[in-house]
Amino acid sequence: MFTISVAKPRNTRVQRTDEVNHTQPPWQTFDRMNKSLMFFLLILFFFSCNKNSERIKITITQYDNLNVDESKWKEIELIKDSIIDLKKTKVDLYFSKKNTKIPYYMPTNGIYKDSIKDNECDWSIYPANVKCYEYDNKNRVKSMSVEGSGTMGTWNYKYDELNRITNIENLGTIYTIKYDEKYGILKEIIKNSTSSLEERIEITYE
Repeated sequence: MFTISVAKPRNTRVQRTDEVNHTQPPWQTFDRMNKSLMFFLLILFFFSCNKNSERIKITITQYDNLNVDESKWKEIELIKDSIIDLKKTKVDLYFSKKNTKIPYYMPTNGIYKDSIKDNECDWSIYPANVKCYEYDNKNRVKSMSVEGSGTMGTWNYKYDELNRITNIENLGTIYTIKYDEKYGILKEIIKNSTSSLEERIEITYE
């Protein structure tokens, strides 16, 4: 007679114990998932910021011959290597007016007809400045008249096909405005008067 003996698995309990020991507690699993989620959100935020911004370096230089010798030009850097975001800052004539005072007078609240401009044509406030406007067939300001204590004049405006002001005329003084081809924003303002006095604003980008 033959006897067949079957060996009992000795390591079964140990293996199960090891499996239990290698199972992470729920709070550790949640912590890892939370860190992965935060990392993913940070990456999304980084790409979103880059997508929604267009940062460039800008320098604004003013030239004029308003000194005694009109043949000599004076050069002043008003802003040098300033970083701006083109999606937050509009570099136009209003930007120039704020930073260079050229041109000194501009239509209030943009170039289009609105209630703010209508309310400015109020002669009851005279001798404070009274602004009155005329508009073209696109409701853009065609001319602006300003009258007040020490101020009187009419400014006439011309536009390009992108509704950008390209020319301003006031009492013989002509402003010629040029725009950057790459960004489509303000590049140069040339102010010519009836005399030989001139001013020029030049904006460069990097």
